[in-house]
Amino acid sequence: MANAMNNPKDNELWLDAINAKTQGGKHFGREQWDQRLGHCQAVTDFPAALFAHELISAYPEAKVILSNRDVDQYENAGIHERKSLTFAFR
Repeated sequence: MANAMNNPKDNELWLDAINAKTQGGKHFGREQWDQRLGHCQAVTDFPAALFAHELISAYPEAKVILSNRDVDQYENAGIHERKSLTFAFR
């Protein structure tokens, strides 16, 4: 998420992918993901987590690390992060 704030253009690319997924737009295959993520060696957290199945299908040779967290702890961490971001942009 921090990288998204440093690279606003990346946000537009992620929004294209989100819109395609949620509004029945074009299919994102490896070619489309390479256009968005070709400069990356890894993706983590949000928004990449929204596309776990699509990314695994596009990059079957990639190593995937799945971490499980307690839902309540995860939610509390997210609330803390959002409060920190809100403070940073005041």
